[in-house]
Amino acid sequence: MLRDLIALLLVMTAALVAINAKFGAYQNLNRLFSLDVKAQPLAQAKAQVDASKGALAETQIPGTKSGFKARNALVYLPPGYSDDDSPAPLLVLLAGQPGNPQDWVSGGGLVETMEGYAAKHRGKMPVVVVADQLGSPVANPLCSDTKLGNLATYLQQDVINWVNANLNVSKDPAHRAIGGVSNGATCALQVVTRRPDLFHTFLSFSGEPEPSLGDRERTINKGFGDLAKFQQNNPKDLLAKNSYPQIAGIFTAGDDDEKYGPPTAQLAQAARNSGMNVELRNYPGGHSWALWNHALSDQIDWLCDRLNT
Repeated sequence: MLRDLIALLLVMTAALVAINAKFGAYQNLNRLFSLDVKAQPLAQAKAQVDASKGALAETQIPGTKSGFKARNALVYLPPGYSDDDSPAPLLVLLAGQPGNPQDWVSGGGLVETMEGYAAKHRGKMPVVVVADQLGSPVANPLCSDTKLGNLATYLQQDVINWVNANLNVSKDPAHRAIGGVSNGATCALQVVTRRPDLFHTFLSFSGEPEPSLGDRERTINKGFGDLAKFQQNNPKDLLAKNSYPQIAGIFTAGDDDEKYGPPTAQLAQAARNSGMNVELRNYPGGHSWALWNHALSDQIDWLCDRLNT
């Protein structure tokens, strides 16, 4: 029995190390096995945040309308946050697949980037909510209301309603942003193009060219059911059909990301053609958290300036 358990743990460790080798999700193995050290209940985080230091919380965002069973979300409260002060801007972040919300802390350097910005700047910093759009590390519900789950309803209603009820953040979409990496980047752009009334700003880090389960035929058959529903949830189709002059964002691509780099450039051009004010930023590296960590740090000034305008 003990031998079997040890063997299972070794297999799981090998799988995690293999994923880490590909995506660079953890800066060292100590962080891999101590992911929840910094997170605390939301009420406790609210009590601990002060003018010089933020706090990280872990909380459940229930799928009240969608029925989606999400994993726990993370909430970063910036220095100076208060339930009684003027509302803060909002940034919603999504991780990749395979992955989980904690990846934004362990690999994306979220807390370090936000705390570093706060130490050098004044003004309202965004509250950051890292939501779960997958349900498990390897699931892919396509960020849409499909046979695989009601993810559009979850992100666009359940998460928004929970944020509005539990956090002191602006309800003005001009002061709200959404972003993600890889699968999460695709999802963020899906939300923006489906519901431009929710977020006027986005960050797309190395997104996929379209929501996918491997190929379009399989994606439609297993997920959407028909081509029309796929097109209603595919950013490239929505960008070609609609105008988004109120939206601005940054597309990120890695110089060595042969799979997602070229499609990212194509999506950026499609976004420009739709009236969005976007730029494409290229960074050294591939499809990894090391690159996305650097990109977030590089883009935080632009993001905070826009959300505070």
